[in-house]
Amino acid sequence: MDQDEKVKENRMRRKLDRMGYRLVKSRAKDPQSFTFGGYMIKDAWTGSTLVGSDPYDYCMSFDDVERYIKTKGPNPPKAKKPKKGR
Repeated sequence: MDQDEKVKENRMRRKLDRMGYRLVKSRAKDPQSFTFGGYMIKDAWTGSTLVGSDPYDYCMSFDDVERYIKTKGPNPPKAKKPKKGR
């Protein structure tokens, strides 16, 4: 990955953080792996995977992540459940 791509990835990561999402990149080091260089987007509040896990984990490309950012709005925090006994 060259410097320009890394800068773009970091910008996407920060933008998703501000929107309430989390960008997760595959940790695979083997270029023959299905997940090598792929991404997933998770909900920052619950940790659940929103996109990038079908048909296999980390199946989103760099361009897919950019398209997702352009089409989605912010993800507001979930309301906390009231504590029992109060």
